[in-house]
Amino acid sequence: LPQLSVLGRPAEPLLLGGALLLGEAAGYLLERRMRLAFLERAAGRRSPAAAAPPLHPWTLRFTDPEEEAVYTAKAFRSAFPPLVVFLAVWAAVHLILAAVYPVAISPLAPDAFPHTTARQVLFLAACTQLSGLIARWRADRMQDQQRARVLFG
Repeated sequence: LPQLSVLGRPAEPLLLGGALLLGEAAGYLLERRMRLAFLERAAGRRSPAAAAPPLHPWTLRFTDPEEEAVYTAKAFRSAFPPLVVFLAVWAAVHLILAAVYPVAISPLAPDAFPHTTARQVLFLAACTQLSGLIARWRADRMQDQQRARVLFG
């Protein structure tokens, strides 16, 4: 494989692997903290260790299927507003670039899209983001949030 930076081998793959491991460890700790905070709120004033079902050490799933279903449904629903903002902003950026400055992506990959223009590529990117936004909005309105989470989560 070719070098991706001036660091070269072996530093480049080691730094990339280290960054991935650090991200996984941080994500694991954040997810564990969120789940324990959920259990603490659900248990009221009791400690989460005494009143709550334990977490699986690797997957962080609750051993009680009811608790897992309630937590994942709430997490799925709470992820909706940030996703809407993210997709709407990026769709707007792509539409503005397509209207005002379509040659912005042309130098990046001049031969990547030989039969289309940069304006068409930016417009298709915006349409893809808007269709994802609509699909996620419909999933948020489904009655069965567990099914919606499986389909669109």
